[in-house]
Amino acid sequence: MTCMRCQGLLVEIPPLFWVAPGWEMPTEELQMPAWQCLNCGDYVDAVILAHRNSPFLTVGELA
Repeated sequence: MTCMRCQGLLVEIPPLFWVAPGWEMPTEELQMPAWQCLNCGDYVDAVILAHRNSPFLTVGELA
């Protein structure tokens, strides 16, 4: 895969997530693969891609 930021090489890595005491098994979204660029270090996973594909909000819509 190619990095969207710098066109470098993306490699698959284990997903990053932090487990707090008392958490149940992570959701499937957290168990999906993630990618990191060897050139610029950009990190991409399912959550980041979902946010990038969502419609943009304006400042007035945040309140």
